[in-house]
Amino acid sequence: MKEDKIKILVIRHNEEPEVVEIENYYKAMQEIVEGLIEFMPFDKSNPGCECLVNEEYLLLQDELGFNRFVQSDYHSVVDGTALIFGVPVFGTFAIVRVNHETGECISLTDKDIARYTEKFKL
Repeated sequence: MKEDKIKILVIRHNEEPEVVEIENYYKAMQEIVEGLIEFMPFDKSNPGCECLVNEEYLLLQDELGFNRFVQSDYHSVVDGTALIFGVPVFGTFAIVRVNHETGECISLTDKDIARYTEKFKL
């Protein structure tokens, strides 16, 4: 059953991560990232937790401003060497949990919140 409201972690430029409860619908997520949304997986050890970013964050980097560098443990192997990827994120982004069986967003757990608050603190 779809949750009406979900707890997410919002990361704004030059601010500490903040737990926010939002309505669980597309428009509320767009308001957080100030535009169209894109889900970006970044932590294989915690499947389902993804960055919610402005879909055009790379095109709008001057307007949105640099926020954080998000290191991802999703990687490729080239010539026997594992390449770890990281992405500069511009503008406000959020950490959300996605139920991949239903495709719906669900609330972060307390463990998720503690983990990513620490990861993204200033």
